[in-house]
Amino acid sequence: EERELSLYRLYNHLQQLENANNILSDLTRRALGRRNLFEAEGLIDLLKSRRADRVVIEPLEHWLAGLREAESEIGATENDLSGTILFVGGNETQQRCESGVRQVLSSDFPKIQATFRFTGWSSNWGREVGAIGTAISEADAVVVCRFIRTGLGCFVRKKAGELEKPWVACTGTGQDSMARAIVEAAKLIPR
Repeated sequence: EERELSLYRLYNHLQQLENANNILSDLTRRALGRRNLFEAEGLIDLLKSRRADRVVIEPLEHWLAGLREAESEIGATENDLSGTILFVGGNETQQRCESGVRQVLSSDFPKIQATFRFTGWSSNWGREVGAIGTAISEADAVVVCRFIRTGLGCFVRKKAGELEKPWVACTGTGQDSMARAIVEAAKLIPR
């Protein structure tokens, strides 16, 4: 996925929008195949905002709707969600949202516990790798904020994969998207 994301950024920078959209479409199909509906929905929204062809978007939306329907038939309510979620990344803006996110979780999802590691933009992120690696091993799932140093984000995703911990990306910036990403991560915890 790292390769595809790098290619996407390159094509986007070079204004090769069709190539960039093709990569987003491939990433969306992969997310749907992994049943990561949160990630797929975000990618579909990105394709729409980039005015991708409806011929590309409509089958992805149909697939997403089918998976959502199947998920709702399984019957686990969101109130039953539980687990410890590690939120990694973000800066002082996301740090100011922490108490609001905790309030949302405690009132709507009392069985979900969130741990936050706000890493900011320090280029000395290597000194945090040990503590973050330990925190990943103790968590049930991981949320990776889009505001994270590239190398640290790669480390977090790789470590989560090695430890077989599900992870989701938080693509928004505020309290609502942070809470939504944490809830989505809880949905991916094997029961």
